[in-house]
Amino acid sequence: MRYSFLPKVFFLLLFLGGKVFAQSDEPCNATQLTVGSNLNCSGAVSACINPPTFTNSTSSSSGVTLPAITCGDFAASTRDFWYRATVPASGKLSITVSDNGSGSQVSSFWDMAVYTSSNPAACAGSTFTQVASECENAEYPEILVIQPAGTVVYIRMWREALSDQGENRCYSICALDPPPPPPCTSTLFPADAATATAAPEGILAWRSVAGATGYNVYLSTSNPPEFVGTARDTIVGISNFPYSTTYYWRVVPVNQGGEAVGCNTVSSFTTRAIPPPPANDDCANAITIAGTAPVNGTTVSATQSLPAVVCATYEGDANDDVWYKITATQSGAGTITVTPLLSLDPVVVAYSGTCGALTNIGCADATVDGETEILTLNNLVAGQTYYIRIYGFDVEGTEGGFSIRLSGAALPVTLSNLKGERMGSLNKLSWTTNSEINNTGFELQRSIDGFTFTPIGFVPSKAQNGNSSAAIQYNFNDLKPLAASNYYRLKQVDKDGKSTLSNIISIKGAKPVTVSLASIYPNPVKESLNLVISAPSNMSADLVVTDLAGKVLMKKAAQLISGDNNLKISVANLPSGNYLVKASCANGCESAVRKFVKD
Repeated sequence: MRYSFLPKVFFLLLFLGGKVFAQSDEPCNATQLTVGSNLNCSGAVSACINPPTFTNSTSSSSGVTLPAITCGDFAASTRDFWYRATVPASGKLSITVSDNGSGSQVSSFWDMAVYTSSNPAACAGSTFTQVASECENAEYPEILVIQPAGTVVYIRMWREALSDQGENRCYSICALDPPPPPPCTSTLFPADAATATAAPEGILAWRSVAGATGYNVYLSTSNPPEFVGTARDTIVGISNFPYSTTYYWRVVPVNQGGEAVGCNTVSSFTTRAIPPPPANDDCANAITIAGTAPVNGTTVSATQSLPAVVCATYEGDANDDVWYKITATQSGAGTITVTPLLSLDPVVVAYSGTCGALTNIGCADATVDGETEILTLNNLVAGQTYYIRIYGFDVEGTEGGFSIRLSGAALPVTLSNLKGERMGSLNKLSWTTNSEINNTGFELQRSIDGFTFTPIGFVPSKAQNGNSSAAIQYNFNDLKPLAASNYYRLKQVDKDGKSTLSNIISIKGAKPVTVSLASIYPNPVKESLNLVISAPSNMSADLVVTDLAGKVLMKKAAQLISGDNNLKISVANLPSGNYLVKASCANGCESAVRKFVKD
């Protein structure tokens, strides 16, 4: 199977913003309690009870009072620390361990177990019963203990990472009477029953609710959906979504008091169909790369042409190879650089000869985890054509987009990398050509996600008749950038209509302060009008189409998430003419208006 199911990758993405513990090479600061007496149960330190005043500690001493438990699997010499707390009248006790904020961040893992004792007055030697635990490398552990009011519980903490045992670690632990569970939330994106949603990568988004400290996400191809992880935010990224697959999902807010009650509403969506194979799926249809401007490509839906090669002692799976060809302009060395744009872990192989009679002259597979591969070829011969083959190393979910760029004496540079920066309310783009041949100019393209681009302007060639051997500088200002990240690229167009794409850059946008229509396309439009709407927060909105006199011709409700939103409305039934499209939020904010032309 070419696309693996997503829970593992989804779980990792879910916690990209998670908290880690602090490492401090110096002793914890003077306001913290240095652990000494709580290295065994009899010296257990009281964890805080309402109000939440944290007890800070450092693992500067060592001691073990109980053997390893199945939850933690730690050695006998590993430190453990003890705290105690009394269950309040509610019968519930929320125990939280967090970073105290000192020192530099590291991936430091903690485990925690909670016990009750048959003889609390004589802690040492008493019989313990484990009633709760939080382990398996928990970076930010939390436990909800349910015991009769007045029960004394003993909290045991230890380090999971044995390699870090000789270093100081500072943390905070607090036991609280938990608040009531938060209310339910509702899903925002994808909309319920949505079809043709993003694949192989996408997002899930939902409304925030008061009192929630996290959101339990349930997602699977069966209904009811399965639990896959807890998110701290209201939007998460998804990787390795299979194509043409229906998913069911729901989100349940959670806090120290547990999950929200009665949140059983399930939404569904279906991912888009797998795209057709790329045009350069085999050697005979290899795409010619002329010049050295970066060219974007993809291995998605590609099929295998030749077996995988052994490269740098690795042999992957070449079931998704695509082809390019280059002709050396002069004898010498040339370099091929392939940069992945999606989840691709690229392998690059170069051949001399002709399709059906190819000779391997070099390969690159030196990096892992989707990093850039660089292949340098020496002794290229002027006028000779060479074939470049690119595929993903591993069959499981590694197909994706990439950028291929040529450089070196045999492949002279004609276009420098596109650059950009935010300056006030606009984004300034710049690039340089070192030489131009029959160049018409440059189409500026922008994207909200880095994959689907639309034109936003054109800069004609400054060279006389489109030809120059000297360096020429260009720039372009995007006066109305999107609210979130903006992705840009150049489409260099020759006089014969051939074109070359540049590298892709991103510029982070400013947070919007009101609803705005950042972009509409295509314009003029025949059937469907795409809207990019920027919103300062999650909100309800109305999309309204009117004629120039203000008569309402169409109205559609929409749910916006904070940042940029991609929406689409059908205008196929409108007569040809000029119209206005407005976005108005339900709370009465000022309408955002753009004009469009219906063909």
